[in-house]
Amino acid sequence: MHVDFPMTASHVPSKDVRHDHEEDDDRRDPRPPFRPGAGSDATPEDLWLVMVVVYIIRAVIYSVGYMYHVGSQVMANIPCEFDVGARTSPAGFIAPAPAPDNVDNNANLEEPAELPFPVHMPTFEAGSEPDNHLGRRWYVVFVGRQVGVFSSWDKVAAATYGVSGQAQRRVNGFAMARRVFFDAAAQGNVRWVPDDPGPRKYQNPKRDDEGPGAAGGSGTGMAGGSGTGTAGGCVKREE
Repeated sequence: MHVDFPMTASHVPSKDVRHDHEEDDDRRDPRPPFRPGAGSDATPEDLWLVMVVVYIIRAVIYSVGYMYHVGSQVMANIPCEFDVGARTSPAGFIAPAPAPDNVDNNANLEEPAELPFPVHMPTFEAGSEPDNHLGRRWYVVFVGRQVGVFSSWDKVAAATYGVSGQAQRRVNGFAMARRVFFDAAAQGNVRWVPDDPGPRKYQNPKRDDEGPGAAGGSGTGMAGGSGTGTAGGCVKREE
């Protein structure tokens, strides 16, 4: 038979004894103590892996956007090879559309009209492309000793130097230069100024006498007496 004895004050464990028991329980528990505000059990290695994945995803998104932008620009710059309303030839295939007027690779275009003065216009072999050279420039001379299209600035300077009202223009393509020149000619804005056969400005005329005095040496006067030539080519006549 079990008999419960009343617990007296002497059997109640003291506060110090209870505290010792709690410390023993904490030492036996392998789990870390609970800290308020602590996060999950993720390790630094897991966080590093997450950051790498996020960086890779962002790089892929940026690459896709960049390739789309570049591809759009390339497609926009591709010239149209065929007309939308292209006609079907008798052979059964679609005939290509005629080349537009602004194609710079067609070198030997026919002149629209014959002009009453000489025109400097380079010619190329059939199928050649004069504008393939990177950075090549063409010059159109509207008023000068020579008018037309030039590929060298030295020739432009020789054709326009000293010409009153000389006019020229630089363009980026040969076909464009031809079109600009002949458009100006059709409007009457091209003027050919040939060289003046007379003595040029700032140029001394040629002497008539060809004796030693003309060359700056000394000699004897030819008409009516003798004399000595001077440095200027004049003859001092002695009476």
